[in-house]
Amino acid sequence: MERLLYFKALASMHKQGVVHGHGKPGNFLFTFKVNKGYLIDLYLEKYLQEAWPIIKCALEEHGIVCELNLVEGSMTVSTTRKTRDPYNIVKARDLLKLLS
Repeated sequence: MERLLYFKALASMHKQGVVHGHGKPGNFLFTFKVNKGYLIDLYLEKYLQEAWPIIKCALEEHGIVCELNLVEGSMTVSTTRKTRDPYNIVKARDLLKLLS
């Protein structure tokens, strides 16, 4: 039932000229109480593309390298030889959690 509603929602959006960048079941919320589904995360990809250069620059100042992969839908962070405080990677990871 949820899958059918998910595909109907995507088809309806495409008819209106809106393309969901990450059309996947994880971006579909369904409530049985009212038998209704919602597509979420419509503009996150566009927001991340615009904000990523700022995020990348800010993390590089702390010796952290970050990568945005829109095809896989992933964001990664890693340390470099310039990383002075090892706790910075934990903070960077938490930043990505907030962005996702």
